[in-house]
Amino acid sequence: MADPTPEQRRQAAGILKDQLVSGGMADGDAEKAAGLMIDQAIAGQDHLPGAELAQVVLPAPDDPIATSMLTAHAVDDAGHHLSHASQRLDAAGEASGDLRSHHLEHCARHLDDARQSAHDLAGNLRASYPDEGAELGKLTQAIGLARAVGQDAKTATLAHLTETAGHHLGHTIRHVQAMRDDPDPETSEFNAGHARKHLNGAREHVAKLADHLRDNYPAEGGFLTGLGGAGAGAEDGGGISAQMSGPVTVSAQAAETN
Repeated sequence: MADPTPEQRRQAAGILKDQLVSGGMADGDAEKAAGLMIDQAIAGQDHLPGAELAQVVLPAPDDPIATSMLTAHAVDDAGHHLSHASQRLDAAGEASGDLRSHHLEHCARHLDDARQSAHDLAGNLRASYPDEGAELGKLTQAIGLARAVGQDAKTATLAHLTETAGHHLGHTIRHVQAMRDDPDPETSEFNAGHARKHLNGAREHVAKLADHLRDNYPAEGGFLTGLGGAGAGAEDGGGISAQMSGPVTVSAQAAETN
């Protein structure tokens, strides 16, 4: 892989650090581990622990098609995994014993995959969409609060939807983990209800993300339509060239909307 710029390396290391801290690692240890993982990925040492994850969160190459495709794929993947998690959560609610554990295990796995897709999306916004990335950075300080849409509604909306989907996803993961840890019927019913509420919220905002990309980001929306996921029809997108019928650079898309 091509060496990232210092700024790209810093952004990727920050994303990895956040993931490690959310998994329970101490802040200082997570910062050191994230730096090592990025170095491993750059050096092509894929056999070392963490190198594959580091490659996933490194920003896309400085190419408009790669950037747009990563955004579209992250949204589509998140919607796909959330749909699977939703079915598993419903099945767990109707099961007991080992079968309940089986469905919750799969539900948790799909939620983890959806969280990775959300990290990919946020990392790509920070690395390749300056205005959207800056707005996303502001929102991390105000999770769960009411927000006013800024002057650039397109930019603010993409960041807001991304953050809100991630917020609901994090709560869903926590409640599903609690269901796995404590099978007591009363406690499980409480956690199942909250998990369902937040999972519905995550799915709703991922679907809104997909609609927003189709309406306001021609390149990303074209790739989503080609995938046929996240609420899109199953029509054949006609290949890359057909999907790229709109402006293929972030600046070109911004110019079109001004």
